[in-house]
Amino acid sequence: MLRHGRTQGNLEHRYVGRTDEKLTDRQKQELKELAGVFPAPDLLYVSPMRRCRQTAEGLFPGQEQILWEAFRETDFGEYEYLTYEDLNGRPAYQAWIDSGGLTAFPHGESGEAFRRRCWQGFQSCMADASHRGAESVGIVCHGGTIMSICAALTGDPASFYHWQAANLQGFRMEITENGTNREICLEGSIQKLADTCKSKKNSVL
Repeated sequence: MLRHGRTQGNLEHRYVGRTDEKLTDRQKQELKELAGVFPAPDLLYVSPMRRCRQTAEGLFPGQEQILWEAFRETDFGEYEYLTYEDLNGRPAYQAWIDSGGLTAFPHGESGEAFRRRCWQGFQSCMADASHRGAESVGIVCHGGTIMSICAALTGDPASFYHWQAANLQGFRMEITENGTNREICLEGSIQKLADTCKSKKNSVL
């Protein structure tokens, strides 16, 4: 389960949610060098956002992408594409920070609704993969999506921010047939993940 590559908004530390940004030119070039690092999964589920589709194509050239709506990033509402500096001092923004990110963004999505959407989407994704007989699955999505899923898998909602992943980082996990968590066994860079995946076959990335 990997976060997409870098966008201009990421480099500028903006809140990038529904903005359909593309990857930077440099990131697209770097992805060409990473093509084939991962063994191709049986199924590849991808957020519909362009930055995720481009990342998936770079890592798994030519592989069919199953676009999964529930894996979209949160809707930041009025905070979309703004920075901390843009928002610092606004009472509503401070209230959102004080809530641990759980209250809704103005005209946007609440943290609780977002986490619930991601978790339900992950469960339905795993059910779909099981129905199709897949033994290995790749997911390319967003940082918030990954944090939501991992916090739910561990049964510890308070651990949400522990699972932050930088661009092109993520987690490898093994799950049981019915989709419940067995273990989140590795955190690290894309290369560390790839090295581990090469030595283990029937896994979920």
